[in-house]
This record gives sequence, structure tokens and C-alpha cells, in this order.
Amino acid sequence: MLYLLALFVICVSGDDAVGTLLEGQSQCGDRSVLKCTAVLKRGVQYRTVRWYKISGDAKETGVLFKALKNDSTVRMFDNFERPAYLVSENSLDLLLPNVTAQDTGKYRCHLSAPVGERNVDGHVFLTVSGCPVEKEERDLMYEVIVCVSLVLALVICFLCWVSTAQSILHGIHPHIEIYVVTHMTMTHAVLFPHSVAELCFCRKSTNAVNVRLDKSFLFN
Repeated sequence: MLYLLALFVICVSGDDAVGTLLEGQSQCGDRSVLKCTAVLKRGVQYRTVRWYKISGDAKETGVLFKALKNDSTVRMFDNFERPAYLVSENSLDLLLPNVTAQDTGKYRCHLSAPVGERNVDGHVFLTVSGCPVEKEERDLMYEVIVCVSLVLALVICFLCWVSTAQSILHGIHPHIEIYVVTHMTMTHAVLFPHSVAELCFCRKSTNAVNVRLDKSFLFN
């Protein structure tokens, strides 16, 4: 298991003493041990130990907690969905088995002190590398790009087809010869309607007994 630690500054803030900050790096699938770096005061019997994971917006999610008196059982917080343990019965260190990219982040161990004493905290930043998630995300991005490109190509082809069809329709000049019989007199008229609607109007507005469409209307 690859686990590298880098030691940082110790500081004290408010009622809580903040211990050393460690940086840890693990490979995907390893067991990671996150050391509780809280600085304990000699002679103080701390009541509980709690571990939290801190998200990017500084929101804390409880991991586990244990009462330090009477060898209490380790309990998980309800909203933490992956397995986690303390390394041993008497240990304050957190064990995360089979780590993944989702385990990357900052963790805090908190020791609550009895009345009159100061609570103490320690922080660890864990980085998990070597997970296949990054490759899967890249493959998904490529698939999305290909799909979007195909859709755009189809839309462009459809628009070209519509434009060509409209050009053909607007270029037709039908030649219609209408023979109208009114009071036994035949009238011959040649019309050049520019649309089917005009053609229908011509047929309704005459008492035509014969309407002959020139071949240019059908095949032009």
C-alpha cells in the first residue's frame, strides 16, 4: 500500500486545539489509514472520538464515532454509506478499506474533552489516484461529442433538403388551359397560377367542362 504523509503546521483556535495536518496519498483499491493528528493533553480522559469528512463547500459528513469509556462499540453515522473502521480497539486512527476516487478529500478527527478541558482536532487530506473513473469520464465525453455531431449533421442535411424542395416548388410555372362553356359559348383561357391554392380557386370560379394540364405542369 502506497501511503505518503507530509507534516504541516500546528495551530490553536478558539476552544478547540487543531493538531497537525497530514496529507495522504493512496492507490485505488488500497486500505488507507488516516492518522488522527489531534494533540492530546496528558492526563485528560477524552470522552468520545468522532471522524468527519469535509466536502468542498466546508460541509461536514459524519463518518463514525466511539465513546472512549468502557470500550464502547464503534458506531457509523447514518448518512455515511461506505465501510469505515478504527484501526484497533484502542486506536483513534480511521481505516478506509478499498478506497476509490470518491474517498479523496479532507477528514477531521475530533476528541471531545470533559468539562474544563479543551476539545482537540486533527485533519488529514487524502488523495486517491489510479482509479479508472477518469478514463470512463473521458470515454463518456467522446461519446457525447460523437452523438451531438451526428445530430447536427442530420439537422443540416434536413435543412438542405427543405431548402432544395422549396426552390424546386417555387420554380414551377404550371401552364393550364381552361375551356369554359357559358350559354353555349366556349371560352378558351390560358392561366399561369403560381400555387396549388390559385389552381383550386380557378377551378371553383369557372364552369369548366374540361381542364387540361399541360405536361410542363406535371413534369417541369
